[in-house]
Amino acid sequence: MPHGPFNMLPDLPRLESTALGPPRFSLRTLMLAMVAVSCLMAVGTAVGTASSLVLLLFVGLIVAHVLGNSLGTKLRDRASTAIDSETVLDEPEPTQPRALKLPRDLAPGRLGQHKRLSRVAPAMACGGAVLGAFAGGTGSALIYPEAGAAPVALGVCSAAVLGGLVGFLGSSFVTVILSAWREALRAGEPQHR
Repeated sequence: MPHGPFNMLPDLPRLESTALGPPRFSLRTLMLAMVAVSCLMAVGTAVGTASSLVLLLFVGLIVAHVLGNSLGTKLRDRASTAIDSETVLDEPEPTQPRALKLPRDLAPGRLGQHKRLSRVAPAMACGGAVLGAFAGGTGSALIYPEAGAAPVALGVCSAAVLGGLVGFLGSSFVTVILSAWREALRAGEPQHR
C-alpha cells in the first residue's frame, strides 16, 4: 500500500489466526456456477416439481458434503501450521483452584440430576397413541373413502406413533416445567436451620 499524503485508508491489521477469510472465486468460477444452476433448473422444468425437489435435495447434499470436507481440511491444515509455528518460551504458572462465593440460602439445583421417568409420561404416550390412532383412522377414512384397508391401517399406525410421540413429549415438558416451578418456589422460601 503506498504511503504518502494521498493515502487516506488506514492500515488494516493482519490477523495471524486459523480463521478463514472471505470466500474467493474467479469470474470463470462464477460463470460455471451460473451454468450449473441453469442446467439444474432446465432439468427441473423437464422432469416436474417432485422429481426436481428430490434432485435438488441430492445435489444440495453433495455440495454441502464437498464444501464441508474442503472447509474442514483447510481449517485443520491452518490449525496444525499455527500450532507448529508457536514456540513455548516458558512454562505457564500453575493456577490455584478458587472457591466460588455462593449465597448461603441458594437451593441445590435438581434439574441436572437424573431420575426415573414419572408414571405420567408413559400413560400420556399411550393416551396420545390411542387418540392419534383414532383421529388418524377416522381422518384418513373421511378424506379417502375409496382407500382400502391397508392404506387406512398404515394411516392408523403412523398417526398412533405420532400421537404417542406428541403425548410423551408434552408430558415430559410439563413434568420438567412443574419440577422447575416447585424448585423455584422452594428456593424463594426462607430456610429454617
